[in-house]
Amino acid sequence: MFWDCSYCGAKKIPGFIRECVDGCGHPRPRKVNFYHSDPPTEATSEQAALFGRPDPNWYCGSCESGNRDEDERCWKCGAPRSANSEVHEVRTYRESEGLPHSAEEAVQMNQSIPAEPQEKWQPAGGEDPYNPQPEPEEPFTYTPKPLDYSSLDHFSTKLPLDPKSIIVVGGAVLGIILVFFLIYSFFFKTHTENVWVSEMNWTQSVHIEELQTFDEGGWSIPSSGRETDHYQKKSGDEKVHDGWTTETFLTTCYKSVTVPDTCTGSRSVPDTCYRTNGDGSSDSYSCSKSESYTYSCTTTKTESYSCTDTRQVEQYHYEDVFSTWYEYDIDRWTTIGTYPTSDDGKNIYYDSVQPQGDKQRRIEDGGTYTVTFVSDDIEPFSRNYTLAEYLSFETKQIHEVLMNAFGVILEVR
Repeated sequence: MFWDCSYCGAKKIPGFIRECVDGCGHPRPRKVNFYHSDPPTEATSEQAALFGRPDPNWYCGSCESGNRDEDERCWKCGAPRSANSEVHEVRTYRESEGLPHSAEEAVQMNQSIPAEPQEKWQPAGGEDPYNPQPEPEEPFTYTPKPLDYSSLDHFSTKLPLDPKSIIVVGGAVLGIILVFFLIYSFFFKTHTENVWVSEMNWTQSVHIEELQTFDEGGWSIPSSGRETDHYQKKSGDEKVHDGWTTETFLTTCYKSVTVPDTCTGSRSVPDTCYRTNGDGSSDSYSCSKSESYTYSCTTTKTESYSCTDTRQVEQYHYEDVFSTWYEYDIDRWTTIGTYPTSDDGKNIYYDSVQPQGDKQRRIEDGGTYTVTFVSDDIEPFSRNYTLAEYLSFETKQIHEVLMNAFGVILEVR
């Protein structure tokens, strides 16, 4: 494979050379794009020795020079390799899809071909004729001193809470507290105030009813009614079945038909893959790829068409239904006059009107008896009582009222 120098523009520098020998002499930089010769050629044994193991190059963090995977120090500046040293990406191209033959083509193709996951670097020995490595130094062993945590016993560890959970839980707790506060304020947080009776009003009525005779009719006679006539009268309709007839009607039918179609399938075809080693070389091997193809086939589909069908239709007619209708007289008490009375105070009375004759009667209703209370701090309010309770009050009489925190009067004592 080849690479181009991004500093001086020199092109087609062989992959086993790690600096721009025909141009500016700059070391091969990271992010360089390797590309194949056309057609791809096999490396000689001497070139293969310069490549080393087919593993991706790592790049020096000091001078950005590319180094073989087995080298532990940079060939250019001697800086040691670290776990953070950048490693060249490795990709696999398929011959059937085309190989990059220039740096520009490599840039374009690399956008659609994902790089392979990189393995964690492990130091390894091996002679590099291009970059001889020094003897490894005696590794330094660090033995950590145990820490004394006894002084931290008085601290407690708490897991952090999710902010959303805190908001939800806090809102629920506040809601429950608010409900209990409202219940307590309405029913239990009470106090008393003094009020006095400012007004006493009453109203009641007398009704004079008369026993009157009405002419009515119905399908039956009430127990207190007296029949005066009866006859047959239409009370409804009755459906009479006459038989069945067969009816033909237009509808839509469906059928399955087989029609020619073009189907798509997939098959495995042989191919040649080229795996870039990330060091300016690549390995080729036989592989395969999935290929789509089309072929003639048939498919079944549903078609609609107009057709006829039959159904059974009931034949019937309606006939009148007759029942006995009764005419009758009935007596009912009917209000012919209402005489209301009203006043303030405790002088309660009904109107003196009286019934006339044995077919009239006097009806006295229960009436409405209202007491109004007032004070300097409370708006006037009224309560309705029974007659006996009403008579127990006196004008300017002082009473005690029970109120809640919202000013609602719960009880008059």
